[in-house]
Amino acid sequence: MPAYLEFRCVIAGVDNADIKDTDPYVGDTRKAWHGRALVVVKSTQRAGDIQLTVSSPGLSENTLRIKAQ
Repeated sequence: MPAYLEFRCVIAGVDNADIKDTDPYVGDTRKAWHGRALVVVKSTQRAGDIQLTVSSPGLSENTLRIKAQ
């Protein structure tokens, strides 16, 4: 599951709740586990919209918009 961010933040970490997964928490991709994936975003301390886009083979791309204040 690659995650792409636009505007006012950085990816602070990624996870999937699988305790056997040894992939590092830092990065912009993560394999989902039982349909679960987590992206932690960190603000750059500028107000405005944050746009997080995720995608996976066989699934449609989806975008989440978050308002940073």
